[in-house]
Amino acid sequence: MKKILIAEDHLQVRENIAELLGLAGYQCIAAADGREAVEKAISNAPDLILCDVMMPQLDGYGVIKILRSNPKTASIPLIFLTARSAQEDLRKGMGLGAADYITKPFDNAELLQAIELRLLMAERETEITTPEMLEVSSSKKWKEMLQSIGETRHFHRKDVLMEMENQPRYVMLVLSGLLKRVIYSRDGRELIVSFYAASDFCAFEHLLADTKEEYSMIAVEDSAVVFVETERFVRLMEEQESLKSELIAITHSGVLNLRDRLCRTAFDPVRSRVAAALLELLNIRPDMALYRDDLAGYIGISKETLIRCLSDLREEGLILISEHHIRILNVKGLIHVRDHF
Repeated sequence: MKKILIAEDHLQVRENIAELLGLAGYQCIAAADGREAVEKAISNAPDLILCDVMMPQLDGYGVIKILRSNPKTASIPLIFLTARSAQEDLRKGMGLGAADYITKPFDNAELLQAIELRLLMAERETEITTPEMLEVSSSKKWKEMLQSIGETRHFHRKDVLMEMENQPRYVMLVLSGLLKRVIYSRDGRELIVSFYAASDFCAFEHLLADTKEEYSMIAVEDSAVVFVETERFVRLMEEQESLKSELIAITHSGVLNLRDRLCRTAFDPVRSRVAAALLELLNIRPDMALYRDDLAGYIGISKETLIRCLSDLREEGLILISEHHIRILNVKGLIHVRDHF
């Protein structure tokens, strides 16, 4: 009997789906929020996950990002359930690795058909996967392999790992800590393109396309990073096609994220952009130390403007600020700020 995890915060919807799937012969596991969904996915190893996008504690995008980074759950097909049908949301979910996207309200036949199709596809993928492919398919094994052929270096906050190089000589894998990829305006202001946390690859884009981009890589906090010479990494990538596929998927997700941020910068008010950045970054790593200068540089606003927005969100009971850490107290409230203006 196939096991299906239902991650849905609305009790009636969750029970209705569970009843339908039970009648269809599936074993159901229920989760009322994103954090519970992650915990139950890891402990129960379901065959498929139905996941609402808007949930308390951790939204659907955060759920799939965590599950895709865990070797135990990385290959479990996940279908998003959402009341939002915007093309932008669909692309974001698919870019993070979702198997399908169903818009509420949906009929029972549509849901059952989508589940049956994704389970069948998952079985076929398992049948054609060889032991050799499985040997290096998980992020953990890639991490171990790169550690064995690379050099691990340690950095303190604000240390520069790479500075304005056209063609980086190394590919990097973050073991611990946090890095930021930075470009500078003509007047020297810092714009943060992306952050990299533990298990993230960085400085590899030039291997997938003939591009030249000047940027700096800087430690946001004390970090350990594996440096692999570009030539050695290229040889490994040629030998292991799955590594190249993983890098392409990472790049695709990064492009979608950057496009989403550019659209917000062009059209959304500052308050909405701040809420979007908090939801995105704290879903990636809830304990991330968010320095105000870095957060302002990531959003593309002044530090003073950021401080005013954060103060407003705190007074509204949406976030809690202490030292360099920001904790989200009301996920749905912050999502409302992000999406309604």
